[in-house]
Amino acid sequence: HFPKPDVSEQQSISHILTLIQSAIQKQQQIIRTTTELKNALMQKLFTEGTKGEVQKQTEIGLIPESWEVVELGEVCDLVKNTYEPQTDGNKPYVGLEHIIPGIPKIYSHGYENEVVSSKNQFKAGQIIYGKLRPYLDKAAIPDIDGICSTDILVINGKNRVENIFLINLFHTEKFIAYAKATTTGVQHPRTSWSSLKKFKFALADHYERVEIAKILETVYKKIQHHQTKKQTLTALFRSLL
Repeated sequence: HFPKPDVSEQQSISHILTLIQSAIQKQQQIIRTTTELKNALMQKLFTEGTKGEVQKQTEIGLIPESWEVVELGEVCDLVKNTYEPQTDGNKPYVGLEHIIPGIPKIYSHGYENEVVSSKNQFKAGQIIYGKLRPYLDKAAIPDIDGICSTDILVINGKNRVENIFLINLFHTEKFIAYAKATTTGVQHPRTSWSSLKKFKFALADHYERVEIAKILETVYKKIQHHQTKKQTLTALFRSLL
């Protein structure tokens, strides 16, 4: 049983809800198109760079002349700091559910008093990477100190290689495919640092790494902007229903 309005009001209700649904679909289309642009841009930036430099042939294919091939373990380390959550504690907690696929920033988190068992600790500016089902593409740089699930690796750049560059590397299609190929387990496939650190890629100089990071950050901001608009419109649709 439900209340039945007259025909004119039915039409008005349908019109309003249809407008909001169309706006949601428009935001989804923008997100999809911008994500495709991001993927194409990442492929170009990580293989050709920003300077139009002459390329050379290497074991991983063509790369700019001044770049070098390195393994991930040469430019970053796994951070191992464990923490026992306190029932009355309020440290921020990040689980896999708080990391948005393909987005390098954290926009939500829980607290330590909501979880049990040992966790990994991280500091603001370090990379957190989801090793469970790596095809989900969950990696980010939090802007707060906190703790995270043990299914999340804490990684930090070394030898002056910036985390803002490395986080984009983790989101490239090549890295995701490599991580997926190194998983073990059927029900809960996980990769490991011992496998990931052997990933080979082309490393640019400091200035070009920073430039690549800036370009991609602009694209990420656009994606997140439209995701926020989509979430707001979806909440409005449910409220109006």
